[in-house]
This record gives sequence, C-alpha cells and structure tokens, in this order.
Amino acid sequence: MKSGNLVELLPRDNSWCAANEEEALCHLAALTSPVDRAAEAVTGLLKRFGRPADIIRAQKCELTKVTGVCEDMANTFNSVHTIFLGLLWQQLQNSNSAHCKFQISNWCREQLRSENSDAFLAVLYSHGDFCGTTPYTVGTKGSVKVYTREVLKYALRAYATSIVVVFSRKHGDSDMNDEEFRSIEELKCVSAHLGIEVSDVIVLAER
Repeated sequence: MKSGNLVELLPRDNSWCAANEEEALCHLAALTSPVDRAAEAVTGLLKRFGRPADIIRAQKCELTKVTGVCEDMANTFNSVHTIFLGLLWQQLQNSNSAHCKFQISNWCREQLRSENSDAFLAVLYSHGDFCGTTPYTVGTKGSVKVYTREVLKYALRAYATSIVVVFSRKHGDSDMNDEEFRSIEELKCVSAHLGIEVSDVIVLAER
C-alpha cells in the first residue's frame, strides 16, 4: 500500500506476509531505521537499482550512496544475499544428481557474480550425492586455464565419482575455446582412469 511516493507499512503480526517485494524491503530497512526514513530509503534504492533483486546483490558502498541508507541498513540487505546464497547451497546439496544444471548454474552465477574475470570451478558428486566444489580459478579475458591436477586433488579428497565443470564467461564467446576444450578432454581422460566421470560441462555466459 502506498502513501504518496512512499510505501505505507501494514501492521505486522504473526500472520504477516509482505504484500510485495517493495514492502518486504521496507520492513528490512526498518530494522535499522525509523519507518518513514526506511520507506524513503527504499524508494531511493528502487529508483537507483530498479529491482529488489539488484538491491540485495549490490555492494555496500553502492547502497550507502543512496540518501537515507546507513551502513547498518546496507549490511542488512547484504545479509539477505548471504542467506540467498545459503539457500542455493542447500538446494545444491539436495540435488542428488550430477545433471542438475539449474541448481548448479544458479549457485555458480551467484558465487561468481562479483568476479569481473572469466572463472572456472568444478562441482563434485559421490554416487549421485553432492559432496563439494573446488575453489574457483580466475583466467584472462576470454580464457581460463584448467588445472587438472588440482581438480582431481579435490575430487579424490571428497571421494567424488563424478564432476560437473563450470566456466563463468564474463568476456568473449559463450563457448569453450580450443585450449579449454583440450583441457577438459584431458581432464575426462585422466579422471576416467581414476574411476571418476566428467558428467557435464556448463558454460555460464554473462547476460
């Protein structure tokens, strides 16, 4: 419900549910500021960033440039993103299949969203159950080097039986280049000798 340019907050009780994302943002902001100031800050945030999803993903230094947004409020919004990442991680843990591209893609996009360079990581499964990820490696513009030994080191430690490799493409084409393709073929070959399958290759293109 709106009053002028501001969002009017409805009374909150045990059965309260936000009417929309804007009202939910106002309640988050009101945790650290007076209600009227929180509503004004959210109006400014929406004007600057456009969507609630972009607000909770923004850097704290960018959030605090908006009038009425204090450091505590920015921390609150950033914590929502942290929780969101945790929920995605839980979803990944519950995927029970090395072929769940949707869950893997979602988590990797969010994990790598602040990285400005192309990156690579591997998601590990043991007999269909998620068992971890490798640290991601950063490449140059349009290319990422795949370190086969490092990927397999983490895979063996996690008793992985299958690997999903993920390229996050921030520059250049959305396909693997020749060097990356050869690296993945090498990884597949070496992994097979260790009883580990490279079950999928996902390339996340910057939208």
